[in-house]
Amino acid sequence: MSPNGGNAWRLRLNTLTRRACYSLHLVAAAANATWCEHMPWFEPLFHERMVVDADGMVALPDRAGVGFTFDWDAIAHYRIAL
Repeated sequence: MSPNGGNAWRLRLNTLTRRACYSLHLVAAAANATWCEHMPWFEPLFHERMVVDADGMVALPDRAGVGFTFDWDAIAHYRIAL
């Protein structure tokens, strides 16, 4: 165990991911979370959209897993032959 493990509750939790959907539930579950980054330019790669309300809040999806699924047809547009 980390020597500071007992004090982790005092640390601020921030997540930096390429797509916030992977960390929404983590941030929602942590009392010490301060924000979650949202990158809207990745939205075309997913079937679902993350809606940010006027207060900057996002509703957690109630679907299985992280709640977002890839749009493989949209992703195919970016494939390159190797």
